Amino acid sequence: MQNTKRTQTITMVIAIIMTAATIALSIAFGITLAQKIDKETKLNNLYEKSYYETIDALNNSQNDLKKVGVVDSEALRRDLLLDIWNNCSLASDNLSQLSTQSEHLPDIIKMLNQIGDYARYLSKKSAESGFSDEEIENINSFSAIIEKITTSLIAIEEKLIVGDKISAEIISDSASITDNLDTIDYSSIDYPELIYDGPFSDGLSDRVPKNLENEEELSQQRAQELITTYFEDATEIEFVSDNNVSLAAYMFKFKIDNTESYISLSKKGGKVIQYNTYREINNPLLDDDECIAKATEYIEQMGYTDMKPVWISNNNSTVYVNFAYEKDEILYYPDLVKIKISGEDGTLLGVEAQTYLYNHIERVLPYSTSLDNISINANLEVKSKVVCIIPTTWDTEILCLEVVASHNGSIYYVYYNMETGEEERILLVVDEEGQLLM
Repeated sequence: MQNTKRTQTITMVIAIIMTAATIALSIAFGITLAQKIDKETKLNNLYEKSYYETIDALNNSQNDLKKVGVVDSEALRRDLLLDIWNNCSLASDNLSQLSTQSEHLPDIIKMLNQIGDYARYLSKKSAESGFSDEEIENINSFSAIIEKITTSLIAIEEKLIVGDKISAEIISDSASITDNLDTIDYSSIDYPELIYDGPFSDGLSDRVPKNLENEEELSQQRAQELITTYFEDATEIEFVSDNNVSLAAYMFKFKIDNTESYISLSKKGGKVIQYNTYREINNPLLDDDECIAKATEYIEQMGYTDMKPVWISNNNSTVYVNFAYEKDEILYYPDLVKIKISGEDGTLLGVEAQTYLYNHIERVLPYSTSLDNISINANLEVKSKVVCIIPTTWDTEILCLEVVASHNGSIYYVYYNMETGEEERILLVVDEEGQLLM
Protein backbone atom coordinates (compact mmCIF):
# COMPACT_ATOMS: atom_id res chain seq x y z
CA MET A 1 0.00 0.00 0.00
CA GLN A 2 2.82 2.38 0.91
CA ASN A 3 4.51 1.60 -2.42
CA THR A 4 1.27 2.35 -4.28
CA LYS A 5 0.87 5.72 -2.53
CA ARG A 6 4.53 6.52 -3.14
CA THR A 7 4.14 5.68 -6.83
CA GLN A 8 1.02 7.87 -7.05
CA THR A 9 2.84 10.74 -5.35
CA ILE A 10 5.84 10.48 -7.70
CA THR A 11 3.50 10.32 -10.69
CA MET A 12 1.71 13.48 -9.51
CA VAL A 13 5.02 15.33 -8.99
CA ILE A 14 6.22 14.33 -12.48
CA ALA A 15 2.92 15.43 -13.96
CA ILE A 16 3.17 18.81 -12.20
CA ILE A 17 6.77 19.27 -13.38
CA MET A 18 5.88 18.33 -16.95
CA THR A 19 2.87 20.66 -16.90
CA ALA A 20 5.02 23.51 -15.56
CA ALA A 21 7.69 22.80 -18.17
CA THR A 22 5.08 22.74 -20.92
CA ILE A 23 3.68 26.08 -19.75
CA ALA A 24 7.20 27.55 -19.56
CA LEU A 25 8.05 26.31 -23.03
CA SER A 26 4.75 27.64 -24.37
CA ILE A 27 5.42 31.05 -22.86
CA ALA A 28 8.99 31.06 -24.19
CA PHE A 29 7.83 29.94 -27.62
CA GLY A 30 5.12 32.59 -27.56
CA ILE A 31 7.65 35.31 -26.70
CA THR A 32 10.06 34.08 -29.37
CA LEU A 33 7.28 33.91 -31.95
CA ALA A 34 6.08 37.39 -31.02
CA GLN A 35 9.61 38.74 -31.34
CA LYS A 36 10.00 37.06 -34.73
CA ILE A 37 6.67 38.47 -35.96
CA ASP A 38 7.64 41.94 -34.71
CA LYS A 39 11.01 41.75 -36.48
CA GLU A 40 9.41 40.56 -39.72
CA THR A 41 6.78 43.32 -39.51
CA LYS A 42 9.44 45.99 -39.09
CA LEU A 43 11.48 44.58 -41.97
CA ASN A 44 8.38 44.35 -44.19
CA ASN A 45 7.56 47.98 -43.40
CA LEU A 46 11.13 49.00 -44.31
CA TYR A 47 10.92 47.18 -47.65
CA GLU A 48 7.47 48.61 -48.40
CA LYS A 49 8.63 52.15 -47.71
CA SER A 50 11.78 51.67 -49.80
CA TYR A 51 9.89 50.11 -52.71
CA TYR A 52 7.25 52.80 -53.10
CA GLU A 53 9.62 55.70 -52.40
CA THR A 54 11.95 54.33 -55.10
CA ILE A 55 9.12 54.29 -57.66
CA ASP A 56 7.92 57.79 -56.69
CA ALA A 57 11.43 59.24 -56.91
CA LEU A 58 12.09 57.58 -60.28
CA ASN A 59 8.77 58.81 -61.70
CA ASN A 60 9.55 62.34 -60.57
CA SER A 61 13.05 62.16 -62.08
CA GLN A 62 11.76 60.87 -65.40
CA ASN A 63 9.07 63.57 -65.65
CA ASP A 64 11.57 66.32 -64.85
CA LEU A 65 14.06 65.00 -67.41
CA LYS A 66 11.37 65.23 -70.11
CA LYS A 67 10.63 68.84 -69.11
CA VAL A 68 14.25 70.02 -69.06
CA GLY A 69 14.66 69.88 -72.84
CA VAL A 70 11.61 72.02 -73.58
CA VAL A 71 11.60 74.82 -70.98
CA ASP A 72 12.97 78.26 -71.91
CA SER A 73 13.29 79.71 -68.41
CA GLU A 74 16.82 79.27 -67.06
CA ALA A 75 15.55 79.52 -63.48
CA LEU A 76 12.93 76.80 -64.03
CA ARG A 77 15.43 74.58 -65.85
CA ARG A 78 17.85 74.91 -62.93
CA ASP A 79 15.10 73.98 -60.44
CA LEU A 80 14.18 70.92 -62.52
CA LEU A 81 17.78 69.75 -62.69
CA LEU A 82 18.23 70.14 -58.94
CA ASP A 83 15.00 68.17 -58.37
CA ILE A 84 16.41 65.39 -60.61
CA TRP A 85 19.57 65.34 -58.50
CA ASN A 86 17.57 65.03 -55.26
CA ASN A 87 15.20 62.37 -56.60
CA CYS A 88 17.98 60.23 -58.06
CA SER A 89 19.72 60.30 -54.69
CA LEU A 90 16.49 59.32 -52.92
CA ALA A 91 15.87 56.49 -55.42
CA SER A 92 19.38 55.06 -55.07
CA ASP A 93 19.20 55.17 -51.26
CA ASN A 94 15.89 53.30 -51.21
CA LEU A 95 16.85 50.85 -53.96
CA SER A 96 19.88 49.77 -51.96
CA GLN A 97 17.51 48.59 -49.19
CA LEU A 98 15.52 46.23 -51.44
CA SER A 99 18.00 43.53 -52.38
CA THR A 100 21.70 42.76 -52.20
CA GLN A 101 21.75 39.60 -54.28
CA SER A 102 22.48 41.16 -57.69
CA GLU A 103 25.91 41.49 -59.19
CA HIS A 104 24.78 44.59 -61.10
CA LEU A 105 22.61 46.34 -58.49
CA PRO A 106 25.55 48.41 -57.15
CA ASP A 107 26.26 49.54 -60.73
CA ILE A 108 22.63 50.59 -61.19
CA ILE A 109 22.69 52.52 -57.92
CA LYS A 110 25.95 54.14 -59.01
CA MET A 111 24.35 55.01 -62.36
CA LEU A 112 21.45 56.77 -60.62
CA ASN A 113 23.94 58.73 -58.52
CA GLN A 114 25.84 59.71 -61.67
CA ILE A 115 22.65 60.85 -63.40
CA GLY A 116 21.82 62.96 -60.37
CA ASP A 117 25.31 64.42 -60.16
CA TYR A 118 25.29 65.14 -63.89
CA ALA A 119 21.98 66.99 -63.50
CA ARG A 120 23.50 69.02 -60.68
CA TYR A 121 26.49 69.87 -62.87
CA LEU A 122 24.21 70.96 -65.73
CA SER A 123 22.17 73.15 -63.36
CA LYS A 124 25.27 75.23 -62.75
CA LYS A 125 26.58 75.13 -66.32
CA SER A 126 23.34 75.91 -68.18
CA ALA A 127 23.01 79.37 -66.66
CA GLU A 128 26.33 80.34 -68.22
CA SER A 129 26.47 78.55 -71.58
CA GLY A 130 23.31 76.50 -72.12
CA PHE A 131 23.36 72.85 -73.28
CA SER A 132 25.43 71.24 -75.97
CA ASP A 133 23.90 68.71 -78.39
CA GLU A 134 25.75 65.93 -76.56
CA GLU A 135 24.31 67.01 -73.21
CA ILE A 136 20.77 67.05 -74.61
CA GLU A 137 21.40 63.54 -75.98
CA ASN A 138 22.52 62.41 -72.54
CA ILE A 139 19.39 63.83 -70.91
CA ASN A 140 17.21 61.91 -73.37
CA SER A 141 19.19 58.72 -72.67
CA PHE A 142 18.81 59.20 -68.92
CA SER A 143 15.05 59.53 -69.26
CA ALA A 144 14.87 56.24 -71.20
CA ILE A 145 17.03 54.39 -68.66
CA ILE A 146 15.04 55.63 -65.66
CA GLU A 147 11.82 54.70 -67.45
CA LYS A 148 13.12 51.14 -67.86
CA ILE A 149 14.07 50.87 -64.19
CA THR A 150 10.65 52.17 -63.13
CA THR A 151 8.80 49.82 -65.50
CA SER A 152 10.82 46.85 -64.21
CA LEU A 153 9.94 47.66 -60.59
CA ILE A 154 6.24 48.18 -61.28
CA ALA A 155 6.06 44.96 -63.35
CA ILE A 156 7.12 42.80 -60.40
CA GLU A 157 4.88 44.39 -57.78
CA GLU A 158 2.44 41.46 -57.81
CA LYS A 159 5.29 39.02 -57.16
CA LEU A 160 6.32 40.93 -54.06
CA ILE A 161 2.97 41.54 -52.39
CA VAL A 162 1.59 39.10 -49.81
CA GLY A 163 -1.74 40.32 -48.49
CA ASP A 164 -1.35 44.09 -48.20
CA LYS A 165 2.39 44.08 -47.51
CA ILE A 166 5.64 43.54 -49.33
CA SER A 167 7.11 40.35 -47.91
CA ALA A 168 10.65 40.55 -46.54
CA GLU A 169 10.97 36.81 -47.04
CA ILE A 170 10.12 37.04 -50.74
CA ILE A 171 12.54 39.92 -51.30
CA SER A 172 15.30 38.05 -49.46
CA ASP A 173 14.76 34.83 -51.43
CA SER A 174 13.66 36.16 -54.80
CA ALA A 175 15.78 37.52 -57.62
CA SER A 176 12.74 39.13 -59.26
CA ILE A 177 13.89 42.69 -58.69
CA THR A 178 17.47 42.18 -59.70
CA ASP A 179 16.67 39.87 -62.63
CA ASN A 180 14.69 42.71 -64.19
CA LEU A 181 17.20 45.40 -63.35
CA ASP A 182 20.16 43.33 -64.54
CA THR A 183 18.91 43.68 -68.14
CA ILE A 184 19.59 47.42 -68.12
CA ASP A 185 22.70 48.62 -69.91
CA TYR A 186 24.01 50.85 -67.14
CA SER A 187 27.35 51.42 -68.89
CA SER A 188 26.04 52.97 -72.11
CA ILE A 189 26.50 56.60 -71.08
CA ASP A 190 29.75 58.54 -71.05
CA TYR A 191 29.78 60.93 -68.11
CA PRO A 192 32.05 63.97 -67.86
CA GLU A 193 34.88 63.52 -65.38
CA LEU A 194 33.90 65.84 -62.56
CA ILE A 195 34.58 65.99 -58.83
CA TYR A 196 31.44 66.15 -56.69
CA ASP A 197 32.61 64.93 -53.30
CA GLY A 198 36.38 64.67 -53.59
CA PRO A 199 38.74 63.12 -56.13
CA PHE A 200 38.10 59.43 -56.88
CA SER A 201 35.27 59.48 -54.35
CA ASP A 202 33.56 56.42 -55.82
CA GLY A 203 36.83 54.50 -55.61
CA LEU A 204 37.72 51.22 -57.24
CA SER A 205 35.45 48.31 -56.39
CA ASP A 206 36.50 45.20 -58.29
CA ARG A 207 34.14 42.92 -56.35
CA VAL A 208 36.90 41.26 -54.32
CA PRO A 209 37.36 42.84 -50.86
CA LYS A 210 41.14 42.57 -50.77
CA ASN A 211 41.38 43.99 -47.26
CA LEU A 212 39.34 41.10 -45.83
CA GLU A 213 40.95 38.13 -47.61
CA ASN A 214 42.95 37.02 -44.57
CA GLU A 215 40.35 37.91 -41.94
CA GLU A 216 38.47 35.33 -39.87
CA GLU A 217 34.74 34.92 -40.57
CA LEU A 218 32.71 35.88 -37.52
CA SER A 219 29.41 34.54 -36.25
CA GLN A 220 26.40 36.82 -36.11
CA GLN A 221 26.64 36.88 -32.32
CA ARG A 222 30.32 37.87 -32.33
CA ALA A 223 29.67 40.62 -34.90
CA GLN A 224 26.84 41.92 -32.74
CA GLU A 225 29.14 42.06 -29.72
CA LEU A 226 31.56 44.26 -31.69
CA ILE A 227 28.96 47.02 -32.01
CA THR A 228 29.55 48.12 -28.42
CA THR A 229 33.26 48.35 -29.25
CA TYR A 230 32.50 50.89 -31.96
CA PHE A 231 29.63 52.56 -30.07
CA GLU A 232 29.89 52.39 -26.29
CA ASP A 233 26.41 53.90 -25.80
CA ALA A 234 24.63 51.45 -28.14
CA THR A 235 21.44 49.93 -26.70
CA GLU A 236 18.61 47.70 -27.97
CA ILE A 237 20.89 46.03 -30.52
CA GLU A 238 18.89 43.89 -32.94
CA PHE A 239 19.89 41.73 -35.92
CA VAL A 240 18.10 42.82 -39.13
CA SER A 241 19.46 40.77 -42.03
CA ASP A 242 22.58 39.48 -43.74
CA ASN A 243 23.86 39.14 -47.28
CA ASN A 244 26.41 36.92 -48.98
CA VAL A 245 27.51 39.02 -51.95
CA SER A 246 31.20 39.80 -52.49
CA LEU A 247 31.29 42.07 -49.44
CA ALA A 248 29.31 39.74 -47.18
CA ALA A 249 27.81 41.53 -44.18
CA TYR A 250 25.52 41.45 -41.17
CA MET A 251 23.10 44.36 -40.70
CA PHE A 252 22.00 45.45 -37.25
CA LYS A 253 19.97 48.28 -35.83
CA PHE A 254 20.38 49.84 -32.41
CA LYS A 255 19.74 53.03 -30.50
CA ILE A 256 21.95 55.79 -29.16
CA ASP A 257 20.10 58.27 -26.94
CA ASN A 258 16.81 56.83 -28.26
CA THR A 259 17.83 57.57 -31.87
CA GLU A 260 17.66 54.59 -34.23
CA SER A 261 20.81 53.71 -36.16
CA TYR A 262 21.76 51.06 -38.74
CA ILE A 263 25.15 49.44 -39.22
CA SER A 264 26.61 46.86 -41.63
CA LEU A 265 29.58 44.83 -40.41
CA SER A 266 31.67 42.60 -42.65
CA LYS A 267 31.28 38.90 -41.89
CA LYS A 268 35.04 38.62 -42.25
CA GLY A 269 36.76 40.66 -39.58
CA GLY A 270 33.65 42.49 -38.34
CA LYS A 271 34.71 45.81 -39.89
CA VAL A 272 32.33 48.73 -40.30
CA ILE A 273 31.11 48.87 -43.91
CA GLN A 274 28.30 51.38 -43.48
CA TYR A 275 26.67 53.25 -40.63
CA ASN A 276 23.69 55.61 -40.83
CA THR A 277 21.56 57.58 -38.44
CA TYR A 278 19.59 60.82 -38.56
CA ARG A 279 19.43 63.80 -36.26
CA GLU A 280 18.03 67.25 -36.89
CA ILE A 281 20.58 70.06 -37.04
CA ASN A 282 19.10 73.27 -35.63
CA ASN A 283 22.05 75.20 -34.25
CA PRO A 284 25.36 74.51 -36.05
CA LEU A 285 28.25 75.54 -33.83
CA LEU A 286 31.34 73.71 -35.12
CA ASP A 287 33.74 75.15 -37.68
CA ASP A 288 35.54 73.06 -40.31
CA ASP A 289 38.58 72.32 -38.16
CA GLU A 290 36.41 71.09 -35.30
CA CYS A 291 34.42 68.91 -37.68
CA ILE A 292 37.60 67.39 -39.10
CA ALA A 293 38.88 66.70 -35.57
CA LYS A 294 35.62 64.93 -34.68
CA ALA A 295 35.69 62.91 -37.91
CA THR A 296 39.29 61.88 -37.18
CA GLU A 297 38.26 60.58 -33.74
CA TYR A 298 35.44 58.52 -35.26
CA ILE A 299 37.49 56.96 -38.04
CA GLU A 300 40.14 55.85 -35.55
CA GLN A 301 37.41 54.48 -33.28
CA MET A 302 36.24 52.35 -36.23
CA GLY A 303 39.73 50.85 -36.51
CA TYR A 304 40.79 52.64 -39.71
CA THR A 305 44.31 53.92 -39.06
CA ASP A 306 46.88 55.99 -40.99
CA MET A 307 44.07 57.90 -42.67
CA LYS A 308 44.46 61.52 -43.79
CA PRO A 309 41.51 63.90 -44.34
CA VAL A 310 41.63 65.01 -47.98
CA TRP A 311 38.24 66.63 -48.67
CA ILE A 312 35.48 68.33 -46.71
CA SER A 313 32.01 69.35 -47.86
CA ASN A 314 29.35 71.13 -45.83
CA ASN A 315 25.75 70.57 -46.90
CA ASN A 316 23.37 72.55 -44.65
CA SER A 317 25.65 71.83 -41.66
CA THR A 318 25.84 68.13 -42.40
CA VAL A 319 29.59 67.79 -42.86
CA TYR A 320 31.23 65.15 -45.05
CA VAL A 321 34.93 64.38 -44.62
CA ASN A 322 36.79 62.03 -46.96
CA PHE A 323 39.86 60.20 -45.65
CA ALA A 324 42.51 58.49 -47.78
CA TYR A 325 45.12 56.03 -46.57
CA GLU A 326 48.58 57.61 -46.33
CA LYS A 327 51.97 55.97 -46.03
CA ASP A 328 55.41 57.55 -46.48
CA GLU A 329 53.72 60.81 -47.60
CA ILE A 330 51.93 59.03 -50.46
CA LEU A 331 48.12 59.20 -50.66
CA TYR A 332 46.19 56.13 -51.76
CA TYR A 333 42.93 57.31 -53.31
CA PRO A 334 41.53 53.79 -53.85
CA ASP A 335 41.52 53.40 -50.04
CA LEU A 336 38.84 55.92 -49.07
CA VAL A 337 36.60 56.12 -46.01
CA LYS A 338 33.88 58.78 -45.81
CA ILE A 339 32.65 60.17 -42.49
CA LYS A 340 29.45 62.22 -42.06
CA ILE A 341 28.97 64.25 -38.89
CA SER A 342 26.63 66.88 -37.48
CA GLY A 343 27.91 70.44 -37.62
CA GLU A 344 25.86 71.15 -34.50
CA ASP A 345 27.50 68.91 -31.92
CA GLY A 346 29.88 66.60 -33.82
CA THR A 347 27.57 63.55 -33.64
CA LEU A 348 28.52 60.78 -36.05
CA LEU A 349 25.81 60.50 -38.72
CA GLY A 350 27.34 58.15 -41.25
CA VAL A 351 30.28 55.99 -42.36
CA GLU A 352 31.07 54.55 -45.81
CA ALA A 353 34.09 52.26 -46.02
CA GLN A 354 33.32 49.96 -48.98
CA THR A 355 36.06 51.24 -51.27
CA TYR A 356 38.66 50.90 -48.51
CA LEU A 357 37.65 47.29 -47.82
CA TYR A 358 37.66 46.44 -51.51
CA ASN A 359 41.05 47.97 -52.20
CA HIS A 360 43.32 48.41 -49.19
CA ILE A 361 46.42 46.23 -49.15
CA GLU A 362 50.07 47.01 -48.61
CA ARG A 363 51.63 47.94 -51.96
CA VAL A 364 55.16 47.83 -53.33
CA LEU A 365 55.69 50.87 -55.53
CA PRO A 366 56.69 49.90 -59.08
CA TYR A 367 59.03 52.83 -59.75
CA SER A 368 60.66 55.97 -58.37
CA THR A 369 58.77 58.94 -56.95
CA SER A 370 61.22 61.40 -58.54
CA LEU A 371 59.62 64.50 -60.10
CA ASP A 372 62.46 65.17 -62.55
CA ASN A 373 60.52 64.14 -65.67
CA ILE A 374 57.31 66.07 -64.88
CA SER A 375 56.57 69.43 -66.51
CA ILE A 376 53.51 71.27 -65.17
CA ASN A 377 51.40 73.38 -67.51
CA ALA A 378 52.56 77.00 -67.21
CA ASN A 379 48.97 78.32 -67.40
CA LEU A 380 48.07 76.69 -64.09
CA GLU A 381 48.37 78.50 -60.77
CA VAL A 382 49.55 75.64 -58.55
CA LYS A 383 48.00 75.39 -55.08
CA SER A 384 49.38 72.06 -53.91
CA LYS A 385 51.31 68.98 -55.04
CA VAL A 386 51.35 65.47 -53.60
CA VAL A 387 52.44 62.01 -54.73
CA CYS A 388 49.48 59.63 -54.87
CA ILE A 389 48.08 56.35 -56.17
CA ILE A 390 44.94 56.70 -58.31
CA PRO A 391 42.56 53.99 -59.58
CA THR A 392 41.91 53.38 -63.27
CA THR A 393 38.83 52.13 -65.10
CA TRP A 394 40.74 48.90 -65.82
CA ASP A 395 40.96 47.97 -62.11
CA THR A 396 44.64 48.88 -61.93
CA GLU A 397 46.49 51.65 -60.09
CA ILE A 398 48.91 54.36 -61.25
CA LEU A 399 51.51 56.29 -59.27
CA CYS A 400 50.98 59.99 -59.99
CA LEU A 401 51.82 63.52 -58.97
CA GLU A 402 48.58 65.27 -58.06
CA VAL A 403 48.65 68.97 -58.88
CA VAL A 404 45.76 71.07 -57.60
CA ALA A 405 45.63 74.34 -59.50
CA SER A 406 43.38 77.19 -60.56
CA HIS A 407 42.76 78.70 -63.97
CA ASN A 408 40.19 81.32 -64.96
CA GLY A 409 38.32 80.94 -61.69
CA SER A 410 38.02 77.13 -61.80
CA ILE A 411 39.84 74.52 -59.74
CA TYR A 412 41.46 71.56 -61.50
CA TYR A 413 43.10 68.35 -60.33
CA VAL A 414 45.81 67.28 -62.80
CA TYR A 415 47.47 63.87 -62.44
CA TYR A 416 50.90 63.35 -64.00
CA ASN A 417 52.08 59.75 -64.45
CA MET A 418 55.28 59.35 -62.39
CA GLU A 419 56.70 56.80 -64.82
CA THR A 420 56.05 58.60 -68.12
CA GLY A 421 55.73 62.23 -67.00
CA GLU A 422 52.58 62.55 -69.13
CA GLU A 423 49.22 63.92 -67.98
CA GLU A 424 47.15 60.92 -66.92
CA ARG A 425 43.88 62.53 -65.79
CA ILE A 426 42.41 66.00 -65.34
CA LEU A 427 39.36 66.65 -63.15
CA LEU A 428 37.26 69.77 -62.70
CA VAL A 429 35.83 70.68 -59.29
CA VAL A 430 32.11 71.53 -59.45
CA ASP A 431 31.11 71.23 -55.78
CA GLU A 432 31.16 74.85 -54.65
CA GLU A 433 30.69 73.83 -51.01
CA GLY A 434 33.52 71.27 -51.10
CA GLN A 435 37.16 72.02 -50.52
CA LEU A 436 40.49 70.29 -50.69
CA LEU A 437 42.31 69.80 -47.40
CA MET A 438 45.92 70.71 -48.21
